[in-house]
Amino acid sequence: MAAAYVRGSILPALLALFAVSASAQTGPATRAISSQPPDSAEVVARARAAQAAFERARFRLLPRTYATPHGPCDERIGRYCFWFESGDKSWRPPPEPEAVRPHLDRLLGVLDQAAAQVPGDGWVAGQRVRYLVHARHPDRALAAARECRAERWWCAALKGFALHEGERFAEAEEAFREALAAMPERTRKEWTDVEPILRRPQYAELERAAGEERAAAERRMWWLADPLWSEPGNDRLTEHYVRWVHHHLQDHARQTDVGTWSRDNRTILLRYGWPVAAMRRDPTYGSMLSSFLVEYHDPVSWEFLPPAAAARAPAAITGREWTMKDEPSATRYAPAYAHDFVDVRHQLAVFRRGDSAVVVAGFRLRADSLPARPRVRAALVAMEDADATPFMARAEVADSAGAMRVLVPHRPTVLSLEVREDSSRVHGRHRQGLALAADARSSDVLLLSDPAARPGSLDEAARLARGDTHVRPGERLGIFWEVYGLEAGTDTLGVGVSLVPGTASWGRRRLERIGLARAARAVRMSWQEEAQGGAVVARSLGVALPPTLPPGTYTLEVTVQIPGRPPVTASRIITVER
Repeated sequence: MAAAYVRGSILPALLALFAVSASAQTGPATRAISSQPPDSAEVVARARAAQAAFERARFRLLPRTYATPHGPCDERIGRYCFWFESGDKSWRPPPEPEAVRPHLDRLLGVLDQAAAQVPGDGWVAGQRVRYLVHARHPDRALAAARECRAERWWCAALKGFALHEGERFAEAEEAFREALAAMPERTRKEWTDVEPILRRPQYAELERAAGEERAAAERRMWWLADPLWSEPGNDRLTEHYVRWVHHHLQDHARQTDVGTWSRDNRTILLRYGWPVAAMRRDPTYGSMLSSFLVEYHDPVSWEFLPPAAAARAPAAITGREWTMKDEPSATRYAPAYAHDFVDVRHQLAVFRRGDSAVVVAGFRLRADSLPARPRVRAALVAMEDADATPFMARAEVADSAGAMRVLVPHRPTVLSLEVREDSSRVHGRHRQGLALAADARSSDVLLLSDPAARPGSLDEAARLARGDTHVRPGERLGIFWEVYGLEAGTDTLGVGVSLVPGTASWGRRRLERIGLARAARAVRMSWQEEAQGGAVVARSLGVALPPTLPPGTYTLEVTVQIPGRPPVTASRIITVER
């Protein structure tokens, strides 16, 4: 057979696929999606011939490349071999040649005419929507999907496909929900099975759950995979269904090259999406191989699916489980609305308020990732589970940093801090679980953006929340915290501030006190001050870091000694940088 490989850059890894052996088509044939009268065969035959002619012309006109994959496979899927190589994030695949456009217009004319004559033919309806999307006409594609008169589920799926490509994700989600409800049971099981997009250890983690627990874990997986909770619709989920639509569109359709569409192609499609560009690789002189296709996936894409363990226990997420880094992963997705997803520096602090809590978030995007005059929109979203009502706060700042707060109930919660700058299409996101303690005796320590500020209330302090927890030796910090449930008549408090290397914990401090662990060298100071009892006692002060402080992670602790009661400690982990 003709050798073929597909290659694409994946943020910034280069994904290369090389066909190493022929394989017969596996998996069930696509079920019928048409309801057409018998005399329509000639119309459909003309449409199929036009589609094949277009793909032959497209292959002939593609730009040439002489790049060749090398080295052993990093991963193998069926006939295909993957290479992950370092690439350039600024590199973009070549656009389709303008010479292809007249051929595409002719094909669309034939498909328009065929759809008018046989609106119940699912193949014609699907190819018409497909090539209108390819021509970057999402509105016309949506109109074509609405004209579809084939099986209900297939027409709804085509509508979801067009809506997704038009970035109308909430509507796309609703259309795919309709398609899933109407499609045959076997098809629905295929579309909702997550095994093809998970690595074996991840899938094994899900398999340990059963029944309703398994179904709930899968719902949470897609909920956590949603790139932005602050925007309507789950575009990672609708992207998954769009990939299934693409798979069905291959049934009896000519490929750009002469290869057959098989199970391995489907797996690659479900994991990495549809290629965004293609080139033609001609054989060298004297070679017995034929010309073959080189297809490029988006050079900037991310892994949004969470680990299975996070889906089973979302409130235990620390924020380090899946970071969407530039590394090989089981799946990738490139949202059209995002040029980049970057780490967003932040601090989160929790303050008790009866049976609820106030979560304060400060955030900061790196200035070198933004334009000179950024306009940043941010949201802090708290959700208990996939089907729960979100609690949300929003902020807009003409800077790279800002702050906001949200009131949440005292239940296990997942927080999503989402920041975006629209002109550059730069996005930042941090997502973590939050297990709130209803009997907490102190808040977290909140770092302030103004070291000279001495706020007397949370309302004042929240507006001054610092955008991150990264500090420098010798820097002066303003801090704010609260103590809860001081008895009336309490007039004196002992206050101590310490800076302990590492991430101090209750267990570590206890071991130090009884001599079973060596105490870290810490910086400490303490004093007595007047106080008044009350349900909420707010405190703020300024602390200066030692100028010789080595870089690293430290725990800033504020300990309040209340006469006749155990001490109360509030803390904040900071990172010292030079």
